[in-house]
Amino acid sequence: MQPTIAGPEGETHRHIKILELAAVGIAFKTILKDLIEALAAHDYDLTIVCSDGPYAAELRQAGYRVKTIPIRRNLNVFRHLITLAQLYAFIKKERFDIVHTHTPVASFLGRIAARLARTPAIVNTVHGFYFHEDMHAVVRKALIALERFVGRFTDLTFSVSSEDVETAIRERICRADRIMVVGNGVDLRKFDPRSIEPERRRIRDELGLPQGAAVVGAVGRLVREKGFVELVQAMPRVLEVEPQARLVIVGDALPSDRRSVKERLLELVESLKLNDKVVFTGLRYDMPELLSAMDLFVLPSYREGMPLVLLEAMAMARPAVATRVRGCREVVVDGETGILVPPREVPVLADAIVRLLVDKELARRMGVAGRKRVEERFDRDVVIVKQLDALARLVSS
Repeated sequence: MQPTIAGPEGETHRHIKILELAAVGIAFKTILKDLIEALAAHDYDLTIVCSDGPYAAELRQAGYRVKTIPIRRNLNVFRHLITLAQLYAFIKKERFDIVHTHTPVASFLGRIAARLARTPAIVNTVHGFYFHEDMHAVVRKALIALERFVGRFTDLTFSVSSEDVETAIRERICRADRIMVVGNGVDLRKFDPRSIEPERRRIRDELGLPQGAAVVGAVGRLVREKGFVELVQAMPRVLEVEPQARLVIVGDALPSDRRSVKERLLELVESLKLNDKVVFTGLRYDMPELLSAMDLFVLPSYREGMPLVLLEAMAMARPAVATRVRGCREVVVDGETGILVPPREVPVLADAIVRLLVDKELARRMGVAGRKRVEERFDRDVVIVKQLDALARLVSS
């Protein structure tokens, strides 16, 4: 179903060819879903490029034009050169008016290919720079240098985070007049605790969760940088105070993930004797219903861009414990909508979880404040209109 979002002055763009490019098809099912629906609704001649897989097939079934090109999320330079050649040939043949890139490898190769093909307008969305402050200095400088290089080919950069805008300007990745904050947004009608709350009992029964248990929830890919290992390690301390607590982890590792910790997590649950306390749901997309079953949401990542799932949890009036990293510290107001903790600090993480499970009134207040913050600053419709307006101005210029 397409979102009911007004376009810039009611314009349509039937003859404007736009390519939306990301490494994996799941990106278009999650973080880019609203954007591609809005582009289609406003009559852009839309093409999607991503690696082949089940999500590419789903996009085709939904009526989108999809071209699959292997985009590997690794350091195989030879494979990347092949991908670059394929992207160049396709973009040159199709003569797109706009090439819009997403995800690190796809955005790097895609912008080079688009420049070689003389695409009139090249746009990139930064969903969180791959480099971050907790990275080895040499690696960080190398990644910044690569961003500067492709930044020269970029006519407009969207950033989901205001902190990344400041970083991009400070590191001379792009000029201040070529980057703008669009943010991340939540469909406040879909993520509405009042309408979804009746699903709480059904979901808890489905997952085998006692109705009266305090449920800690987390969502994300099962990779090291999401901090799930530390979260599981924190549970014995949580259970000392709340013996009936349960941990629900929603998500899985993707085939392209090089740092999967799925097996490590299963082994850790076994060694800590948490088999009856931790539930792994696998990949699911009924996020409002799953969040309704949780009492507390935790995002213990090492790095983030602007975490959409954290915004969704806050929209559902769930108090949050998140790490004090880029993106999270822009979303969570420490002590008001949740608690920020240092990454990789298991005791501090455990104490924050315990505090919100024990002090139910504090948790309730933080949940209400979180919902209000999302309503005021992270409405999906506002985010999409910002992008549509910017793309229209870019085309007209």
